[in-house]
Amino acid sequence: MNKFNLLAAIAFASCGSPSHEAADYAGVDNMGAKRALAPTEAEASFAPPQGSASTDPEPAQQRRLIKEGYLTFESPSLTDTRQRIDSVLRRYEGHIDADRQYSMPERISHTLTVRVPSDRFEAFVDALGESVGTFEDKSITSRDVTAEYIDVVARMKTKKELEQRYLALLKQANSVKEIIDIETALGNIRAEIESMEGQVRYLTNQTDYATLQITYYKTVAGKPLFGRKFSQGFVNGWNNLIWFFVGLANIWPFVVLLPLGIFLLIRRTKRRREKRRRAAP
Repeated sequence: MNKFNLLAAIAFASCGSPSHEAADYAGVDNMGAKRALAPTEAEASFAPPQGSASTDPEPAQQRRLIKEGYLTFESPSLTDTRQRIDSVLRRYEGHIDADRQYSMPERISHTLTVRVPSDRFEAFVDALGESVGTFEDKSITSRDVTAEYIDVVARMKTKKELEQRYLALLKQANSVKEIIDIETALGNIRAEIESMEGQVRYLTNQTDYATLQITYYKTVAGKPLFGRKFSQGFVNGWNNLIWFFVGLANIWPFVVLLPLGIFLLIRRTKRRREKRRRAAP
């Protein structure tokens, strides 16, 4: 039994994997067809590690939900409201990801982006409502990504198994070309594994913690309408004056030379007329 036959059997046993994995296994088969091994050596090289079936668990089957939402409400005291939100967050083991403040003539508002454990999200929203009052705007959404999560985990597991086969084959390579070919394939596989690991981390984070955007604001007394218009008119007038001087700076040659040219032309015309009068009988 040579390496080609052994690896062909491995590829056949893996035929249940997605179609895009087949090309990788074919690469292992083609590399193995170049060289024959003794049956005992080949079997020892590609035998699965002891206990691997028990230490590599299957992808989790629980539902994976990405929960998001936003809340908006008016507050009589921004400071008191922030203290109440912080208190409820601590109670439900949440944390603040972002804190933004907006100031307008008639309103001051705060927007918090908070993360709360998904299994406590609904209870947190209810407790927040009891603490701060009625919400003017409330929106809660949930997106099921269970199938996407299981698919990525399964493909990542298959890629890791393929990586181990290439590593075993690398130990048996005899020529520089074989080593380079195997290491190139390993580099591609590892890049795909790292990408999938990033997807798994992202989905895990998004499903373990729900994201909620909380906006609370306070209405403030603004300036009288006449006062606002007057102050705005003063600012606009000053800006227009600045732009006037900027415009003059851009056209100064025309401002200086054009009047000078007109003056010289008029003066020359007058002199000609004087000469004609003197020359006339």
